[in-house]
Amino acid sequence: MSFCILHFDFYIFTVSIITKFIILFVIIFSIISFGVFYFLLGYSEINLKKQVFEDLTVLAEAEEGFIITFLEQIKGRAVDFSSDGLIRESVEKIITVKNQPQDIVNELNVHLRNNKQSIDPTILGILIIDTNGKVIASTDEREIGFDESVDEYFKNLSQTNLTYGSVYISDVFIASHFNTRDPVLMVAAPLFTVDKSIKLGYIMNEISLSEINKVLSGQKQIELGALTGTRGRRTTLNIYLVNKDGLLITPSIYENEGLLKQQIDSPLVEACRRKEETTSIYKNHLGIEVLGASMCLPTHGWTLVVGLSSEEAFSVISDLRKEVLISGSVLLVILIIIAVLFLYYFIIRNILNLKRGAKIIGAGNFDYEIKLESKDEFGDLANDFNIMTRKLRELFGDIKASSLKIKESEEKYKIMFNGAVDAIFISDAEGNFLEVNENAIRMTGYKAGELLAMNHLQIYSKEDMARCQEQFKVALQKNICFIENVSILKKNNQILPVDIGISLLRYGNKEFLQFIVRDVSERVALEEHHKEIDHIKSQFINVVSHQLRTPLNSIRWNLEVLLGGDIGSFKKDQEKFLKTVYLNNQNIINIISDLFLALEIEETEIGLKKEAVDIEALLSSVAEGFKNSLAIKRIKLEVGKLKSGKIINVDGDKDKLTQVFSRLIDNAVKYSKEDSKITIKIEKIDNSAVVSFIDSGIGIPVGEHPALFSKFFRASNAAVMHPNASGLGLFISKKIIEAHHGKIWFVSTEGKGTTFFVSLPSSEF
Repeated sequence: MSFCILHFDFYIFTVSIITKFIILFVIIFSIISFGVFYFLLGYSEINLKKQVFEDLTVLAEAEEGFIITFLEQIKGRAVDFSSDGLIRESVEKIITVKNQPQDIVNELNVHLRNNKQSIDPTILGILIIDTNGKVIASTDEREIGFDESVDEYFKNLSQTNLTYGSVYISDVFIASHFNTRDPVLMVAAPLFTVDKSIKLGYIMNEISLSEINKVLSGQKQIELGALTGTRGRRTTLNIYLVNKDGLLITPSIYENEGLLKQQIDSPLVEACRRKEETTSIYKNHLGIEVLGASMCLPTHGWTLVVGLSSEEAFSVISDLRKEVLISGSVLLVILIIIAVLFLYYFIIRNILNLKRGAKIIGAGNFDYEIKLESKDEFGDLANDFNIMTRKLRELFGDIKASSLKIKESEEKYKIMFNGAVDAIFISDAEGNFLEVNENAIRMTGYKAGELLAMNHLQIYSKEDMARCQEQFKVALQKNICFIENVSILKKNNQILPVDIGISLLRYGNKEFLQFIVRDVSERVALEEHHKEIDHIKSQFINVVSHQLRTPLNSIRWNLEVLLGGDIGSFKKDQEKFLKTVYLNNQNIINIISDLFLALEIEETEIGLKKEAVDIEALLSSVAEGFKNSLAIKRIKLEVGKLKSGKIINVDGDKDKLTQVFSRLIDNAVKYSKEDSKITIKIEKIDNSAVVSFIDSGIGIPVGEHPALFSKFFRASNAAVMHPNASGLGLFISKKIIEAHHGKIWFVSTEGKGTTFFVSLPSSEF
């Protein structure tokens, strides 16, 4: 059913062209004969042969281009290695020092292996040879000390007057280095001193021909994702290289084991010796007739041969020749002329106009429009081309505008990058710096070029290197990390305290890391200053408290004796005055006790004597101690009860928890109005006991909520009501609750009341 629908659609859109072809072929086949076809077969065979030669030549040129590119690449690699400053300096030290310094040799070997050989898989190994032919360094330490002066390639190299930046490529030979016996090339470049006045020796890269073999065999294309290689569907297509002596140097489909042994004496090889690139039909060394094309590489004396067996090349013609007879050649020529004229007028002319228009449009002229008088599909196609051109014109206008925006964005990025307050380093996934801003240069004291040659581990102090390396791994795994209080080492060896944020950036399939480094030396200095001040304050409070506690206690004892009537009675005004003095003295003693406790909490861990504490019983006991205070202000205190038979125990210090609950109830009483109500609720939430202290007192101003648990802080409205409090009660309470692994918090509305919550880990019995 689907096929019928598609066929019907195709018929609708192509009916006029099909009609023209039907008329043409009715005329042709009414007068055709078998003889005409036989004539055409011969003609086709000539054209096929020509086409095969052209295809082979194009293929040979393409393969030649790869080989030339490959040779230029390995030459450029050798020149690049010869200009490496570390290699040149190391070689000069090795040659000039009488007793060869082994540490320099080892360092050079590692550099060659890790930083040079590793960048190109075709490099089997690297030798550094002095001018006498002795190996002084290598990626394989076993090669060091060998004398290469007797080898053919070194003799030819010595006779070649290589200047700085020039390269020598040997002929292909069987390797004797680096544990391989495969055909290789030796690519050498001279090593000179820095002033280029003295030749120190040569750096030699032993190059495997595997990359050339892969391309010639088609394996490389398949590895890169192609469905087929160079040969495609051709089974006898043969591509191989022959050296100047006529010996096979890359595998062919007929010879894989005879490299540098099998002699190839074909017309193509002989023509290349005369520096002529040609095509030919000939019999190969196995007696198989082949069509071949050659490309000559005169620099190396190589011949690139591309061949295809005649049997496969002409298989189609041979099959057809068996099925048709010689007839109708003259009539067929007439029919061809008629067909060509017909095709040209109705089809080819329109195709040429379309081709010319497509070429003009392809060159970027989007104002051009194709004009065809044809009313068939070619006319429709021309109209579609014109619509496409108009859309392309609009699209390229948008692209141009987008390019301008991208350029503006890049400029903004550069301004923001270099104008950032912090130092910014961009690195690869291994931590090697790729880009730095101006603040990074100012902060470290290094020049931009020096930083771009460094890894991030080189800027840390020794003490922080391990921690920073570990955090670097965290950034790679979690995309971001932050390192506080770390030190970097400036160029002048000065230690600089910094905070570092590392984030992972992805662009395409590449990963980069951004280091944002902030100078915190002022903050560190300020923190140290604050610590010193806090220490001085603590010492001052400690001394003052010790000095005051004894006389204050003495005053309290004397006042208690006086008020107790042990030395006689007083008048009411005198007794009232003594009670006021006594209460104020007791308040000062309480403040000093709070100061001592606050200092102890800050300087040492809170010591807890833990036991199973019934939270409901403890609250009831604490509330009992506030009867008098509640009666004076006529405040009702309600302690919630748990369900019958339920007990919530907490593992805690009973005395310390009593202090916390007493302070919270005392605050609720102090800051509640007369004739009001205070409610204490006990709840079991998950695995915690949560106690709520609810009052309807003065509340806490919203802006002062964050500082309520700070040391010495008092809400402004509370300070007005009771100016003599220490401001340490909630600070101490919070520290005690946190020592029990619990939490304390509150909600409050100024003028309406406050609810404090205490959560402690518990178990229910």
